[in-house]
Amino acid sequence: KLYTGDCNGKRFTTQEEFDSYISEYNSVFVKVLKKHGAEIIKTAEIFEDTPIEKWRFDEVHMTPFGNDLLFDVVCKKIF
Repeated sequence: KLYTGDCNGKRFTTQEEFDSYISEYNSVFVKVLKKHGAEIIKTAEIFEDTPIEKWRFDEVHMTPFGNDLLFDVVCKKIF
């Protein structure tokens, strides 16, 4: 689904524009995480086999199911 809102002050009109921007953003984010030795959790991989309407409430917030799914992954990394 096309992200139709603003992201960091930018508005996107195509999915390709949004995907390209997010790809750039994520690569910088990963560099910062690695620099500081932080654990990387690739959320796209967590949700890739789950229909978006099941785990995401809107363009920002997760459903209770999505929160539980992410929580389980985070707990496995911590404990």
